[in-house]
Amino acid sequence: MNGTLQIQRETLRWRSREVRYYAGVWEKVLSVLPQFETVPFRAGSGEPPNPFLLTVLRKPLSAV
Repeated sequence: MNGTLQIQRETLRWRSREVRYYAGVWEKVLSVLPQFETVPFRAGSGEPPNPFLLTVLRKPLSAV
């Protein structure tokens, strides 16, 4: 591999979503993987966080 990211032809569906396969150097593959963080769970805006629950939040891949 020469540092490029390749989208493989094979596709699948998982939970009604299209799945793609990527090949390339790890740094390039990592750039297309979603990142997640945990944040305090709140029942609504302005509500205090629940001290017993966290929400898993997926970060966007781009700012668009």
